[in-house]
Amino acid sequence: MIWRLWFLGIVLSAASPGLGATHYVNNRSGDDANDGLSPAKALATIARAIQGAKTSDTISLAKTGTAYREPIPLVRLGGTPAQPLVIEGNGATISGLRQLPPERWTKAGEVYEIAGPKPYGFPYLVVDGQRVPPAAEPDKLPPGGWSWTADAKDRRNGILRFRPAAGRTLADYKLEATLEVSGLCVSSASYIVVRNLISEGHSNDGFNVHGDCRGIYCENIEARLNGDDGFSIHEAIEAVVRNGHFHHNGSGIEDVNLSRSLYSGIRVHDNTRLGVLFIGAFHSAVDAVGHNEHSMLQDPKLSEAHTLGPESPHQIGKETIGPTAHYCETPPVEPGVPNTRSEVIKP
Repeated sequence: MIWRLWFLGIVLSAASPGLGATHYVNNRSGDDANDGLSPAKALATIARAIQGAKTSDTISLAKTGTAYREPIPLVRLGGTPAQPLVIEGNGATISGLRQLPPERWTKAGEVYEIAGPKPYGFPYLVVDGQRVPPAAEPDKLPPGGWSWTADAKDRRNGILRFRPAAGRTLADYKLEATLEVSGLCVSSASYIVVRNLISEGHSNDGFNVHGDCRGIYCENIEARLNGDDGFSIHEAIEAVVRNGHFHHNGSGIEDVNLSRSLYSGIRVHDNTRLGVLFIGAFHSAVDAVGHNEHSMLQDPKLSEAHTLGPESPHQIGKETIGPTAHYCETPPVEPGVPNTRSEVIKP
């Protein structure tokens, strides 16, 4: 009963009428010199909108057909139970990809290099609009191959390498990399509504929530082509997702620690490592469809007792979580790898 009241509270909060200011952003016709308080005087960047936003305001992105090449960091910026802060995407896309023009590279024999911090997560290179798997041997790149290595103890000492195919130069390629770590990032902020937003091409997560956050409500969101998770909540987060699409990421959904989440009407497919991983206090997925997943468990050695369900000793309450929800022990943090956004190669 308690979780139902919690769910109802988040939904009612999300449905509250807007009372704060609305900050409009248009990455094609906007100007950061504008006040951003009307579509005709829209700002050019999300960063400028966040800078001017206050508790319970709305940030509205125009869908221009051009991806916003910047994240949405909400650090201690949220709303109230009566009036949440709203991110209205209107179907727009935020992307972590950044172009790497020829002048950024240094030639080293047949290979070109960029030295600098390796982004946290699972960064990758996009060649002429296509995501290309890394070379099997980082120090022996085939023509058209790439690698991204870093010191095992310090990711700041990294090298991105690319070898053009025979007869081609760097100028013949459009090279992009996942230089932004995560897309929509929430840290220690509560009562936030996110609607109609696509997050793609980040080295870590499409949607990433950390800290002590309550009242996180997402509707009609999509996460694709992110190096780690499409959607992930941590610590003591409370979140509700309705109508979510998570595909072609490292993992579709990973909710861990003592987090609580409710999903309704979601599609999870074609993620490279995991479809859905639930660890923590309480998780539920209703009307969820998943297919073409390599695994729905992090560790194949887990026993049947680890699977959440009506007979599971780990279940909270009497709700059946479903076949794609599982419990497993929290994996250890990789030594020397921070669990926060790290400095990366500058865009």
